[in-house]
Amino acid sequence: MKNYQKLCAEFYDLDKPFPSSDSLDFYLSYAQVAKGTILEPMCGTGRYLIPLYKKGIEIHGLDASQEMLQSCRNKCKELRINPVLYNLSLENIILPQYYSLVIIPAGSLGLITNMEKLETCIKRIYNLMLPGAKLVFEVELFIVDQSEPTIFDKRFVTRKDGTKLFITCLSNYFSDDRILYRTHRYDLIKDGVLKDSELEEFNFKYFLKDEIIRLVNNSKLDNIKIYSNYNKKLARDNEGSVIIECTKLISD
Repeated sequence: MKNYQKLCAEFYDLDKPFPSSDSLDFYLSYAQVAKGTILEPMCGTGRYLIPLYKKGIEIHGLDASQEMLQSCRNKCKELRINPVLYNLSLENIILPQYYSLVIIPAGSLGLITNMEKLETCIKRIYNLMLPGAKLVFEVELFIVDQSEPTIFDKRFVTRKDGTKLFITCLSNYFSDDRILYRTHRYDLIKDGVLKDSELEEFNFKYFLKDEIIRLVNNSKLDNIKIYSNYNKKLARDNEGSVIIECTKLISD
């Protein structure tokens, strides 16, 4: 079962068209002091990449989903902008240049649920970073056991022409591996008629704080800071959503 196909990409665009102003300003503050091009792996449909590019930031993006990246390209074409975009998975990154900043907003790293694979991805990113470059990413931390029975949820978004795109979610959380397992069904309905459907598996990892610190250290990144919000307030032990900032040492 594939992830992030055509209907998923459209739903994502309609449901989350823009980043919050505080999150965009947060990443913009890093980009404005970075001396060189920045990279956004897992850039999706360009929710962060496009507004940063429009503010004059030289940013490249990559994503494993052809459909998500095509949506990004379509929006860029409408705006008459042309950022560099790569259709690549994070674990297979090999690019022709190095970057002064790498950002992964919105908890996207949680989609990589295998820790060995995630460590490989972070090491790949490290190899693309200039000395002194920062990696800034968001993750969800495990706080308490969130085990619960199967959850069923359904909602929809609406196109400009009135066509409705429904998502139906079946979710199970397992505390043994701290992964939320979800099955999504997308249904495109116009004038009461089903026009298209998709199924996808969507799994999401909740991390331990020590697990993330070890992951970063194993990738030879240093100067780790953990923030609880976009105002750079240092996170306490009971924080759920956190932002990690780390640096590739100049001496490396």
